[in-house]
Amino acid sequence: MTAPHPLAPEQRAVTLRDLAGLLASLVLVAAPHALRMPWWLTLVVLGLYAWRARIALEGSAPPSRWLVLGLALLAIGAVYFEYRTLFGRTSGIVLLVLFSGLKLAEMRTHRDAAVVAFLGYFLVMTNLLYTQSIPTALLMALALLAITGTLVGLAAPQRPAAANLRSAGVLLAHAAPAARETEGDAGADHAAADDQHVALAGIAHVLPASTRSIPYSRSSAIISTSVSRIRIVEIDASSGSMVLAM
Repeated sequence: MTAPHPLAPEQRAVTLRDLAGLLASLVLVAAPHALRMPWWLTLVVLGLYAWRARIALEGSAPPSRWLVLGLALLAIGAVYFEYRTLFGRTSGIVLLVLFSGLKLAEMRTHRDAAVVAFLGYFLVMTNLLYTQSIPTALLMALALLAITGTLVGLAAPQRPAAANLRSAGVLLAHAAPAARETEGDAGADHAAADDQHVALAGIAHVLPASTRSIPYSRSSAIISTSVSRIRIVEIDASSGSMVLAM
């Protein structure tokens, strides 16, 4: 059997710098959820984070798998006691926040740290299930920067932290959506809108009454809905016509 490479993620131990980056990331991600969680569950999460920090500072061994498994069962019971379910939006997210503390507590190698980081990415998205406000978006952007910078540091342990954050910023900048309408595109859109208005004006003159049926097609439906003064009232699937209100 081939011996594992000493630089493999499952062989490299987590350093204080790695732990600090993950703790900062999780605190940023969990902060909005703490406002929605019961106070005693928030204290449990903070206690798990503080426990892992103390383990690292004292240089002691992380808790055993069996102890973490027992704590996970207690966490599941606590969430069920509070919400009477494990499958709702809030209860499921609170359980994930608790699990982030448990996974952080048992973390030993860079592979474990990568799992915690990807759990942080998922928790970023869960915050957007509640609100997409500008403050929340800015906070989640900062959390993304911290998580990505930590992952870059896991791949380059000897690199300065500032350089890792700079690389993370470049990666996130490449991933940011960008949309810009050129003047030519805007002119073409306006010309198409004018053509639609002319076509609809012709329809309005041809139909003598305030409400008439015309042959229905996909194009006519799209054109008709683009003008506010012409409204689709009913589509008759049997006769293939739609009723317009002028």
